[in-house]
Amino acid sequence: MEPFPSQKSRLLWVSATSSWEVAPGQITKTTIPGAETIAYSKDFLTGPSAATPILDGVTFQVKAISAGHKLVVELESDKIRVCSVAIGKAKVKMSGVDEFSIGPHGVFKTHCEVWSIVLSYTF
Repeated sequence: MEPFPSQKSRLLWVSATSSWEVAPGQITKTTIPGAETIAYSKDFLTGPSAATPILDGVTFQVKAISAGHKLVVELESDKIRVCSVAIGKAKVKMSGVDEFSIGPHGVFKTHCEVWSIVLSYTF
């Protein structure tokens, strides 16, 4: 058996959904004195929950913005929001900075002193 899968088998392996990704949607590692979740699936993160706690004081949330729609990032005085574009392109309007576009895997942050509106323009 080859140490690394061939390109063809690697594509098949990556595209298959693992059973844990559907249910329960997370992998938990047993630690002392308890358990720690170390992985979350897309289905789990895009479910009805508002935000998923991943560390003490840190949550993660997936927001899908349909083409031509906008998302107003709600700010709280004690939080910093770190936003990333997974697919497509977004236009970001934020107080104190010129409007800018950001593409896949790009990251921007916003905090209590600013507001932001993210508009998806991938059609």
